[in-house]
Amino acid sequence: MSVHVDAALDVAERVLAPDAARVDAEGVIPQAHLEAIARAGLYGVAATAGPAEMGLIGEILVSGCLATGFVWAQHHGVLTAVMRAGDDALAEQLVRGTRIAGVSFSGLSSHGHTVRAEPVAGGHRLTGRSVFLTGWGIVDLLGIWAHDPDTGSASMFLIDRPEMLHGADATPLPLIAGQGSNTVAVAWDAVVGGEPIARVLDDHRSPSAAAGIRINAALALGVCRAAIRELVALGASAEAAHAQDQLDALRAEFDAVVEGGTPAGGASEVTTSQAAASDAALYRLRGQGALLALRLAAGVTAVTGSRSVLRGSAAERLLREAQFAAVSANRPAIGDATLRGLSLRTD
Repeated sequence: MSVHVDAALDVAERVLAPDAARVDAEGVIPQAHLEAIARAGLYGVAATAGPAEMGLIGEILVSGCLATGFVWAQHHGVLTAVMRAGDDALAEQLVRGTRIAGVSFSGLSSHGHTVRAEPVAGGHRLTGRSVFLTGWGIVDLLGIWAHDPDTGSASMFLIDRPEMLHGADATPLPLIAGQGSNTVAVAWDAVVGGEPIARVLDDHRSPSAAAGIRINAALALGVCRAAIRELVALGASAEAAHAQDQLDALRAEFDAVVEGGTPAGGASEVTTSQAAASDAALYRLRGQGALLALRLAAGVTAVTGSRSVLRGSAAERLLREAQFAAVSANRPAIGDATLRGLSLRTD
């Protein structure tokens, strides 16, 4: 295992998992969680780790505390863009965790172009809506993708302390799990200064897009890992071992696909058509991951018995977290794969 994976295991075991029930009940991520991740060097893993390692680290952190792992995952979309832009000073702050970032993908074609940008005096005006934006009031910096219909492209703008920006109206969302992630819906009518840090054409995507699909799978796989830990604690060792085999096999499939789809020859972009095959495989596996998380959470419920109906029990929390993971960062193809796995769709 890498140094980063070892560090994630240590943070998840010592800091995150012991707090998971309290974070779920109170809906607040302790500052100690964010500081422990920074001390472990885990805010900078995108600078050196590939998607397989990042996915495993995310899985480990989510298994400790879903809300904390969810916020951690958002950070790397901005770090990657900042590194590509060559802003070494900002990249160093993000790598060290002295600044934590969040991201909104709403302006991308994959997210419906629901945020738009138009040039105005002093910068760009952002209008529209981010339906799910995580880390509001937690992150120091927001990278928001906004669409420009005149150029057929989307650009990422950086916003310091987004909750302080005039013209950003945030509404908290009552999530069934991960409430401490401070996920909100934001209506935008705001002007941001400066030039965008990244730009992508509607029919192209960055080479990190497949990695993003893989990293998002960490939510479901992290719930699986947490459920296996609970099965062990309940004395269901045979069931836990069988579940571990299934999780390991699924993770290996994910990594084989994403590593096989990495652009060769230093290419900076791949077209949507070039990426379609690997995306389809990753979405299918995302559906399988959702099903495995739901099954393992149900297995914890069966082993726990009647105590699982008590609010705040590990079984009850894991079921909610499995539902959350099944639809977070979702796509229609993931839902289709999930329905097929449930034998509710046969086409």
